[in-house]
Amino acid sequence: MKNEMNANEEAREDVEWKEHVSHQGKKFRVGYIKKELMPKSQETVALSGNSFDIRVYWPAVFSTGSGVPWRNTDSSTKTTTGIDRYALYNPISPTYEWELDISVNYYREIVGYTFFDETDDGYNLLVWNTHIPHYVQYNSSGPTIMRIEGIIDHG
Repeated sequence: MKNEMNANEEAREDVEWKEHVSHQGKKFRVGYIKKELMPKSQETVALSGNSFDIRVYWPAVFSTGSGVPWRNTDSSTKTTTGIDRYALYNPISPTYEWELDISVNYYREIVGYTFFDETDDGYNLLVWNTHIPHYVQYNSSGPTIMRIEGIIDHG
């Protein structure tokens, strides 16, 4: 296990993690590529634009260690949210049981997402640099993502 954790940490050296609190008061964290210009706090960014609230079914899978289990989104989800693929799996982490990775295909928009799991807990993620993965790690007894709320700020 120690070797796997070291390999995972090496693969994630380019990711900076920030802790946040979920809608139900649980700690979770979001990961950004270090080269991104990250705002100091997701709460300080006020977005205005087109909002959405859609139902999805993104089941959590157990990782086999053969890489991130990416899945393409359907055309409706991609058009509405800008998310073209996702992965929801158990990462090698001593603190968090589940990781949601997303890839967003919008250009020059800022998108604020809230991902809701089966327990109806919500995890906020602000995306302002698209075409690179973004990460959310959390603990949940019902990790499958069931709904996404968001707002797209076209600047």
